[in-house]
Amino acid sequence: MLQGRDITKLQPHQKARIGIGFAPEDSRIFQDLTADENLKIALWISEAKKEKKWNKSDIEERIFNLFPELRRLMDRRGLHLSGGEKKMLAIARAMALDPSILLLDEAFEGLAPVVVNRFGEAVNKIKAMGVSVLIAESNLITASKIADRLYAMDRGEIIYEGDPKKVFQNEEVMKTIRG
Repeated sequence: MLQGRDITKLQPHQKARIGIGFAPEDSRIFQDLTADENLKIALWISEAKKEKKWNKSDIEERIFNLFPELRRLMDRRGLHLSGGEKKMLAIARAMALDPSILLLDEAFEGLAPVVVNRFGEAVNKIKAMGVSVLIAESNLITASKIADRLYAMDRGEIIYEGDPKKVFQNEEVMKTIRG
């Protein structure tokens, strides 16, 4: 449900049009397109909402505020981006949709610690824009630094719900993490 509406049967493009941005674990950017073209696809979908007409300067303000590093990558094809750059582009593409909620799947996986910190800053900026962020993240330390509320799951069951700073005091969660 999103804002009282059942969205389970909607197609992905319909979910994007109603305000759901998604950046998958594997980025799923178009490898043969440039970063600029990847962002233009999101622009085209967001324009279909007919609520707003975004232009390139709107995208640049929104996206480059989050990821100024993308400026130098706009002409580079997806195939020639690093893993971190692909994830950055995937999040930027989702944000170009002007979402009310952003879903991030393992956004920090496989990234160097300095890049994880950089992405954490971007997530905080996104939250400050009024966008709700739901992150599926296996690294509890990273998740606890970014989350306002944390849910820990084990085999599909919620074993912790609450303050991210207090999760490390929960014996069941710590036992599950240790194996």
